[in-house]
Amino acid sequence: EKIKDIQVLVPMKKGEMGIDVLNYLIQQRFNKHRENYNKVLNKTFTRNHSTKVELYFCVGDKVMQTDNNYDIECYERKNARFVKLKQTGVMNGEVGHIVGIHKTVNDENEEITEMWVKYEDVYVKYVDDFSELDHAFCMTIHKSQGSQWKNVFLLIMKNHHRMLENSIIYTGYTRAQEFLCLIGDPSSIEYAIKTQNSATRYTSINQILQTYMSA
Repeated sequence: EKIKDIQVLVPMKKGEMGIDVLNYLIQQRFNKHRENYNKVLNKTFTRNHSTKVELYFCVGDKVMQTDNNYDIECYERKNARFVKLKQTGVMNGEVGHIVGIHKTVNDENEEITEMWVKYEDVYVKYVDDFSELDHAFCMTIHKSQGSQWKNVFLLIMKNHHRMLENSIIYTGYTRAQEFLCLIGDPSSIEYAIKTQNSATRYTSINQILQTYMSA
């Protein structure tokens, strides 16, 4: 399967079953380019209370834009060259993959690092500032809202206990278009299904729909 068709989802960002650790483990297992010389540090975190881990951006990594950026330039690729488009901008939550990382020099003869990310059919160039990017092999269920993938692996473990409720299961389950694999601790999955912590939302949507239907 193509990387864009597979998504791992978990309830939490931190901890041994959080997205930082899982993104690192997935990268180590599946990205053959991870040892390439040209790579950029994304973040440093601690595993098992003592082990320091460095997670790098590497060619082939699945990444997500984490903020709305309306001004960043977009390109298309023609005859092995990048051609600037009139359209600009990448929105929060858009997922792509890194297609190139290299060192070069700018007009002032200063060394810079360029990273090219492909989002669907457009390419975006990031220069020296990669703070709006994060790894996306694995993402939180909350961050996945509004998106869908052909194949989803949903992880529910004891480590996620304080986040577990039925809306988490529902949201993760409905992200899959064709296939869902629910992995985890049976008692935690059962607890999540039976628990409802979300506050009731009071809106006028029911009244609006009834008015529309009776018109």
